[in-house]
Amino acid sequence: MREQSDKSDKPAEHLSSRPLWFWNGALDANEIRSQVAATKNAGYAGFGIVASRDVAPAFTTDEYLDAFAIAVESAADHELAVCFYDDFWFPTGTAGGALADRHPEALSKRLDIHAIDISGEAMYSKPLPVGHLMAAVAMNTKTLERIDLRTFIADGWLNWKVHRGRWRVMLFTCVTDGAKGLVDYLDPGSVRTFLELAYDRFYNRLHPYFGNTIDMAFHDETTMHWVEGGRAWTPRFNELFAEHYGFDPGLLYPALWFDIGPETTAARCLLFGFRSELYSTSLIRQLNEWCADHHIRLTGHVDQEEVANPTGLCGDLMKIFQHQDIPGVDQIFYHGRAKMAAKIVSSAARNFDRPLVMCECYGVVEGIDVTGLYREAIDLFARGCNLLMPHAMWYRADPKNYPPDLSPHDSQFGPHLEQYNAWTTRIQSVLQTGRSVADIAVLYPIDSLHAEYRFDAGGDPYLGGLTDSRSDYLELGEMLVSDIRRDFTFVHPDVLASKVHVAFDEQGKPVLSIDNDGNRESWRVVVIPDGTTVSVSALQVIKAFHDAGGVVISTGRLPQQSREIGSDDAVVKIINELFGADGHATTIGPLTAAALRAALDQALPISDTRIETSAGERTGDPNIAPGDLAADTAAGGDGAKAVAWSGCVSYLHKETGGTNHWFIGNSTDSKADLKITLRGAYRLSVLDPQTGESHDLATRIRSDGGVAVTEFDLTLAPVQALIVTGPE
Repeated sequence: MREQSDKSDKPAEHLSSRPLWFWNGALDANEIRSQVAATKNAGYAGFGIVASRDVAPAFTTDEYLDAFAIAVESAADHELAVCFYDDFWFPTGTAGGALADRHPEALSKRLDIHAIDISGEAMYSKPLPVGHLMAAVAMNTKTLERIDLRTFIADGWLNWKVHRGRWRVMLFTCVTDGAKGLVDYLDPGSVRTFLELAYDRFYNRLHPYFGNTIDMAFHDETTMHWVEGGRAWTPRFNELFAEHYGFDPGLLYPALWFDIGPETTAARCLLFGFRSELYSTSLIRQLNEWCADHHIRLTGHVDQEEVANPTGLCGDLMKIFQHQDIPGVDQIFYHGRAKMAAKIVSSAARNFDRPLVMCECYGVVEGIDVTGLYREAIDLFARGCNLLMPHAMWYRADPKNYPPDLSPHDSQFGPHLEQYNAWTTRIQSVLQTGRSVADIAVLYPIDSLHAEYRFDAGGDPYLGGLTDSRSDYLELGEMLVSDIRRDFTFVHPDVLASKVHVAFDEQGKPVLSIDNDGNRESWRVVVIPDGTTVSVSALQVIKAFHDAGGVVISTGRLPQQSREIGSDDAVVKIINELFGADGHATTIGPLTAAALRAALDQALPISDTRIETSAGERTGDPNIAPGDLAADTAAGGDGAKAVAWSGCVSYLHKETGGTNHWFIGNSTDSKADLKITLRGAYRLSVLDPQTGESHDLATRIRSDGGVAVTEFDLTLAPVQALIVTGPE
């Protein structure tokens, strides 16, 4: 192996697409080198190597590591980047089976309940079930009074004299699940063991390439639904919870299954919220810290991002990326599957000041053609993704059940890859820099989503464990992007409470500004989606904005409950002050694109970007609920029931050093004649990323109520994107 000098601990950007290279079949050194050279010639910036089920040699062997080293060395020769895909196949967390073989104590755990209804007054005796006891609670089924029974446990037995009335006795135990041989994502020590088996093994062999040729790592499908019932838990949960909140959570455990009275909502928010925190810190932060220590960055994604309620999956689809260098999303199975989730993930990047947003795209799509590559990318770029990782480039020309084959040797796609990669490079080089510009902040309703979730909801864990979620935030976001064409940012309630403040623009109008070093957004409207529950501290920031004259809009149920115990009255008081007779916040309902557009036109008659068109409108079934997308995928895998998505006209606005860039895309099969109005006076040019050619744009500058606006006309061909650029 040739030695390479270490570079700085922040690798250079690679702006064009970099596919996941699926290794299937016997590996040959000469063939590996040949395909790496072809990858370079096709215009790819690099690749990540995924060992599929039929790869030879086996992932955990030295022979596999030898083949991997050949690919990395060849990539270095061709100045290609390598993404370290961190496990065998997916999901991440098995170390190629080594974790289960060598450290079964580090395998995933789950929470079980053992419950019985009994009537007093009698002595109840029961040996403790197998597992680590997390809580022992008796709850009166009528009054919902709860008693901590742990003081009545001795020598492995519960002995309690039942009080008068009917009681539900519940024992909660944490037991080893070990599904798929996965690590306990919630336990820091177990994740460190996984790192030693997987990450350290590759670093020890290939350390000269880390920080230069190997510039990032990729975790895949790390989600809690792999555990039975989605009930992922960890024995140290109570200990870590008490360190964080200052009290033991034992008496809250029944809320994971049952209604426990007025504290139900707050209990679920606390327990499920802290489980999300453990997932984010024990798994994602530790992976990211390892990468930082070894001069690379972390990307990757969870599974089932498009499900409306993430509580039973990753816990919190925004906050999990607080500690990840490059947030990521997965777009597979059919066109448009991840279009709603992509906006959540890119919003997380905006919230936590991450410039890059990765998307693994195109995988397992029957019938996709070259035009489909562009169509999908346009929708993803408009929703904030700016680093594409196509799935997949196949080592053997046989994608089997995982089309398409985006390899240079593929007869359908190979001849078009160089042009495609030049196109993505030009777009990504613009979208990977600068700050996002959007007028609208949408509160991410994670507290309501936690509050509605419980372990016995009866749904398929793969679909989130709920049979239904009433929240409208996903469809609200899609209306803003596709129907109304006004960009927005989902704002996490914790970010709203800790990083956002009220400020005033140059006309003296109130805005909400986020305290980021890079992505410094200022929002002029706050939208509260349908929901029941909210953080008091986040609501107080919205109230301050409202009191300064800011516009607040709700789209459905108004929150009446707090995620903090005992603070429901505070939520009700603020909501009444916002939406009552003395407030000027407004509610629209039922949520429709027309009603939302009217409310925003009244609130923001001069918006940052307005795009009017009589063609290129969103197509697809508007009556499909967001959760149906995942349900249909699980049932058939092709998305046919869920959506006949043919694209839309959409845009994204970035500003870098005083220069503004608008990515404007038409992913439909119809020509789109656009009239575009921008707030501000601009000198504009337009770049065609397909050809690299640019020219000045004819504009009309006028005053609207004392505010300068710039108007221009633009025509987009079917499945075309242009980049409009100019200083103000």
